[in-house]
Amino acid sequence: MAMTLPDVINEEEVAQAIAPSQVIAQLFDGIVGNVQLVLLILAVLVVVTIVQWRNGNRGTAWPLTLLAGLLLAWIVFGKPLGLVPPALGYEEMHGFNLAVIGVIIAAIWQYSGYTMALYYAGLRGLPVEVHESAKIDGATEFQYYFRVAIPMLRTTTFSAIIILAHISLKLFALIFAMTGPDNAATGHPSVLMYLTTFRANNFAKGAAIAVVLFLMAAIFIIPYLLSSHRERRGK
Repeated sequence: MAMTLPDVINEEEVAQAIAPSQVIAQLFDGIVGNVQLVLLILAVLVVVTIVQWRNGNRGTAWPLTLLAGLLLAWIVFGKPLGLVPPALGYEEMHGFNLAVIGVIIAAIWQYSGYTMALYYAGLRGLPVEVHESAKIDGATEFQYYFRVAIPMLRTTTFSAIIILAHISLKLFALIFAMTGPDNAATGHPSVLMYLTTFRANNFAKGAAIAVVLFLMAAIFIIPYLLSSHRERRGK
């Protein structure tokens, strides 16, 4: 006796079989597709940033300014408005999935120790008198670190951001080991360069991708080298 399609497929089982990544992707696309909501978030962020600048809270104002700038650039060049044509001539197939989240968590765990070492060295270099003066003024440990110590480590923060951004562009081994192209759909320029060069045997296109990666890394490295050179000349 032949079974029909409704006899084989149970709607409840199909609903339970939907991957959590698809649910997250649908929720993310719904938020992104609401242009009014995205613009409202940007407006609130800009107002909060202006208030922080007027109150003199530079430690909070700088990250908010950077976040507002990134959000504005994403709105203009990205999906909400799409004023600039996409760089790719085809639709990105990877999208948002749990594999990318796993790679992000592993990368944070891998390089958090390096960042902690940078901040530990910077905190050890701060004068003890600064901590004692803050205590005399009635500052708690939390207020000391977030209003005194960390703002004084602006150079360390800048160095960490530049170095980690440079490392993220060259990240290959972690992505390939965790979710290589044969296991999960996670895209990265370095992985694309490897696949184009050594699997598709398109060495010219792979070399072009490598040059673009070098130029993107130079955007982060050159300001870091210039600031370090200025600091040495100032001393």
